[in-house]
Amino acid sequence: MSADISPTVDLQKSSVDIARRLSCLQYFLSAAGELLTCSRLALSEFKRHGKKIIALMEIARTTLTRAGLKLHLFTSCSASFLPYKSVYFKLLLLLRFKRNNFTADLQGRLKRLLLPLSTRLVIRCKIDPYSQLGLDESLIKAGSCPSQRQWTLPGSSGTTSTARKHEVPDKVMLPPDAFPVDSEQGDSRNRTSTKFLYGTSTARSRPVHRQHPNRETKLWDSGTENSPPAVRSGPFPGRRNFGIFCGGRKTGFQSRGQIRFSSAKVTGRD
Repeated sequence: MSADISPTVDLQKSSVDIARRLSCLQYFLSAAGELLTCSRLALSEFKRHGKKIIALMEIARTTLTRAGLKLHLFTSCSASFLPYKSVYFKLLLLLRFKRNNFTADLQGRLKRLLLPLSTRLVIRCKIDPYSQLGLDESLIKAGSCPSQRQWTLPGSSGTTSTARKHEVPDKVMLPPDAFPVDSEQGDSRNRTSTKFLYGTSTARSRPVHRQHPNRETKLWDSGTENSPPAVRSGPFPGRRNFGIFCGGRKTGFQSRGQIRFSSAKVTGRD
């Protein structure tokens, strides 16, 4: 990456002016060009002005986003916005090359700015985003992770070139079977699951109201006057019918009717 031949910017004096020009598209390109000269700053100077550089980059991102520009490598861009997008990604590359020079409290904001460079999307199109933005492809891939997918360049066979397809990442959650299980703990889990599966768990007793105590509860003390009578264990007596016409004993009406019927029978024979 090569910057234009221009004096190195003095952020101590011109940071406010650069911020004002970065907030307007009319002066955006000139201000971004001056900010690119920060690559020639000494290490101590760069660390001292790290917070200002991050703030200026956030102003640039807000300006381009407000103008409707999609700040991603895989999105298309109109010809009028190509210079703005190109200089912005050049600034992002500068930040990534100097990321170790930023303090720990600025790393979170720096990662959010560098997020467009860590995309893993693969695009098959006739336009090469690197050549369109005037970026060197090797600079983009220099700081990318090993498992990051690469772009399909025009004129290739059409197959996507992925780096280390079959490589297993370092931080992968192992399946549950990969962890050793204690024998006693495993047996208790199996017993518990079997108990709930086949319904062998002890049934809960039904709550009884206090006015209706359990039958097995003794309400009287043995050997007292109020003790209940002894339960008869022998055969129960026969069924008894109550009423005038339901009893087993014959009434006078029934006996008189039988006598009349018998007397009429006798007279008929004569």
